Amino acid sequence: MRGGGALGRPLTPALSPEGEGADEFESSKPKQNQKLGPPVLTTFDRYLLNRYWHVFGITFCALFGLYVVIDAFTNVGDLLNIRDGAFGAVREMVELYSYRALWFLDVFGGTGAVLAALVTMSLVLRHGELNPVLSAGVPTYRLTVPLLIGTMVVNLLLVANRELAIPRIKHHLQMETGDDRSLGTEVEPDYDRATQIHVAGQQLFLGQQRLIGAEFTLPAQLITTRLTMVKSGEALFQPAKGDRPRGWLLRGARPMLAQLDLVENGRKLVLPGETADEIFIVSDLSPDRLSHRESNFEFLSTRELVARLGNRTFATAMSTQQSLALHTRYLRYPINLLVVLACVPVLMRKESRSILMNLALCSAVMGITFGMIQACNLLATSHLIATDLAAWLPVIAVGTGSAWVTGWIRT
Repeated sequence: MRGGGALGRPLTPALSPEGEGADEFESSKPKQNQKLGPPVLTTFDRYLLNRYWHVFGITFCALFGLYVVIDAFTNVGDLLNIRDGAFGAVREMVELYSYRALWFLDVFGGTGAVLAALVTMSLVLRHGELNPVLSAGVPTYRLTVPLLIGTMVVNLLLVANRELAIPRIKHHLQMETGDDRSLGTEVEPDYDRATQIHVAGQQLFLGQQRLIGAEFTLPAQLITTRLTMVKSGEALFQPAKGDRPRGWLLRGARPMLAQLDLVENGRKLVLPGETADEIFIVSDLSPDRLSHRESNFEFLSTRELVARLGNRTFATAMSTQQSLALHTRYLRYPINLLVVLACVPVLMRKESRSILMNLALCSAVMGITFGMIQACNLLATSHLIATDLAAWLPVIAVGTGSAWVTGWIRT
């Protein structure tokens, strides 16, 4: 009789791949070629990610609300002077700060992403949630995965906001608080350096690409035989279409085209319109160049900014600022991730148990990073270093620092 249990059955199944116990044998064999699926967020990861979004949303709403209160009280006189009285002022404020909320998201988004990560990890320490995780054999850096995911999602949101939303509302963002939108903006005359045409006017409507009281001064010998000023009640900027390049359509132009004494090159740049009193002047001097031109490139999309850099109508100093803005525009997104990786070891140091002191050190890291970015921008605009070097130096420094402090983290 075989040894076994009370009923005489063997205690273990046969270790043969055939017969009884074959299924258990096959299931117990290691699957060497089994492919692992993509990593799945655990319950604790989702818990941290939800806390991250909660902190980011509250921080954004609080800071933007503070900005609205300060700006509204500062410009309360201008707002009350708007037509339709108090009702018009409220409607103007709602419209104005709705547009500025997108601008504030672009300015605050990177800092808010880092602050949300730091506050989330601080709450983990404050509530004593780190020790059970470490006791389970989970490394501390595993907790940064949901934080990095949240930061990357914020970066994607900032890219969409920068490329799709802000370029569409840039003419609203350039308006000052309390400005009457029906009166347009103040015109800043400028030269088209490719054609030497000087453009001025009385009022500019950026949303309509329209210039009121336009004055176009045509240079002598380059376009006309003598210096000539063409005035128009209204000038519309039109993009390139077919064989016709981009330029300004002057309606009600005086003098008319037949009265202009054009040279050979002038006949290529000053073209007839649909009626006798219309003149089309070829020019790359777009309406946004005639208002807030020192800073309006910040509201352009990347495609528009690249097109500007290849435009000869811009001065060298302006081209340097735009080139620097193009280099730093997308390098700030990896900087956000690197700052998170640099601040987490500082916040969760082995030797320290003071959360407030660690948060102060993290604030110092963020301040040093911001100061480094501003210093590099200043050196680039002063032509002391190249624009690409000025954009990459903070990335290299923060990346090196984040690797250097990895040994500080509590494990």
